[in-house]
Amino acid sequence: MSRSFRICSTSDTHGHIFPVDYATGRAKACGLLNIAADVHTLAAQPGPDGGPIPTIALDAGDTLQGTPYSQLFVGGDASSDDRKATRGLPHPIATAFNAVGYRFVTLGNHDFNYGRKAIADYLDALDATCVCANVRDLTNRLPIVRYAFLDLPNGIRLGVTGIVTDWVNVWERPENLEDLVVTDAFQAAQDMSVFLRPRCDVSVCIYHGGYERDVNTGAVMSETTENRAWRIAHDLDFDVLISGHQHISMPGATINGTATVQTCATATEFAEMICTLEDDGSFHASSRLVPVGSRHEDEPYATLLPYEERTERWLTRPVGTLTRPIPDQSHLEVAMHGSELAALFNAVQLEATRARISAASLTGVGVGSGLPAKVTANDVAQAYPFANTLAVLAVTPEALRAALERCAEYFDLDDQGRPCISTRFLKPKVEHYNYDYYAGLAYTFDLTRPAGSRVTRLTFSDGTPLPDGPIELCVNSYRASGTGGYEALADCPVVRTVDRSMQGLVAEFLARHSPWEPRIDGGPTIVAG
Repeated sequence: MSRSFRICSTSDTHGHIFPVDYATGRAKACGLLNIAADVHTLAAQPGPDGGPIPTIALDAGDTLQGTPYSQLFVGGDASSDDRKATRGLPHPIATAFNAVGYRFVTLGNHDFNYGRKAIADYLDALDATCVCANVRDLTNRLPIVRYAFLDLPNGIRLGVTGIVTDWVNVWERPENLEDLVVTDAFQAAQDMSVFLRPRCDVSVCIYHGGYERDVNTGAVMSETTENRAWRIAHDLDFDVLISGHQHISMPGATINGTATVQTCATATEFAEMICTLEDDGSFHASSRLVPVGSRHEDEPYATLLPYEERTERWLTRPVGTLTRPIPDQSHLEVAMHGSELAALFNAVQLEATRARISAASLTGVGVGSGLPAKVTANDVAQAYPFANTLAVLAVTPEALRAALERCAEYFDLDDQGRPCISTRFLKPKVEHYNYDYYAGLAYTFDLTRPAGSRVTRLTFSDGTPLPDGPIELCVNSYRASGTGGYEALADCPVVRTVDRSMQGLVAEFLARHSPWEPRIDGGPTIVAG
């Protein structure tokens, strides 16, 4: 007789606990508290044979960072009054995870953003087991294991492991990885696949990484090793692969016998996978994505509410003014003609570091290119949601040109010869944040030329030629690592750093310079034909 069980999985919840859209301040069907209610309801539903089946909840990481709520109460930005008002409350995120009833979780790359203590506080308060086979704690104090087994009531033995993309080593600040070693993701997955297979009935890998190939056609979408879910599913002997990191809704596919699924970010959906083990040992699964409903249970909503109330109070705090609003514009429009918001970020970076030139990207929600005239802390958080700090690099003219050539790859020409956004920045993951806006330079992109040779003019913004020697360039900590196609920057020496979040720097800049007059500082001259 066949036996079945249900997996409910999430990934990249990014600090979304309450059912609220922080960009608008309005209620929204999202958040872990609502997911808890939905999972509890779903767990009571019958399985394929009409009877009850075991349900387990899994999460693939990127849990601690991503909202003002988590920035305040996990990232450490809460004021002394905020800390006093929430003293004695349970962990702001682990408590919601416990309410869902997760059995196993892994870490995501952004879970390292706030350092070791934030991870320790979260895991210590978590009921679930954290499985992460390629993270080694040299102090042996973090409750992280390489694998775990779970015996279900119907007799099925699960073997579960977890993996995080090893690009954590590229992106993360060294101090946040103190006493932590992140090893090769695929090798760790391979080791665990070999180890688990003879010791369990069904093997599960929770991987904070995405698909480097199209799950349906196998077509290559990325040549880097940041995402290796397709190879893990295709080459290794797992029955189930829960994927994450790319923020895509992938309702389910079977790759060489491995059932895999990925949910989008910000706790707006979860995956339900019905897994069946036949008498002959064969395994099959079907999955779907479930939109999060509008209902939550009374607890721990009420217990965690003081965190949310303090967050809402902080978000409405005015930080400065503009002489006029910065309007939202399309990604293509601002990339071609310049962005007033990116120019503001560059002004902040130049003042904070005293570098000669600066590069900034647009990372905010939605289009993320605008600001109202009266700017609140929430407006800053939505326009710049990541916990990036700043680095000043000594770049050679050759490295600078290589970085600009990467920016020029953002564009293609359509069938009518008009500029459009290259699919390289749209698939498999939308990556508008990997296009940089420069201040202090004048440069031309000739889109009729092949990628890699499009920068035809490059001077300082006043027309002065670049020197033969190094130039001080300010970038955020993410870009300084060379990721996003900017490998040339990774080889440039770091002259100095500013180890404060850009959110705080922007707020303080506006407080000093209000009313700020929006302007465009630099940007490419585009040749399209």
